[in-house]
Amino acid sequence: MITDKNRLDGPDPTHLPENEEAYRLLGEEPRPPAEAVAKCPTSFLARAMLADDVFEAGLL
Repeated sequence: MITDKNRLDGPDPTHLPENEEAYRLLGEEPRPPAEAVAKCPTSFLARAMLADDVFEAGLL
């Protein structure tokens, strides 16, 4: 199969789903990331913030 798409441009961007509850927990009502992950386990933002906290605490 031949396509005219230039593959050197890279793949199309991947868009992650937004999680409004996680944004609320982390922004409007500042909570620890661990609590946001417990309530919204599929939130990539909450998990990334928790990983940052763990790394900064030297637990990883």
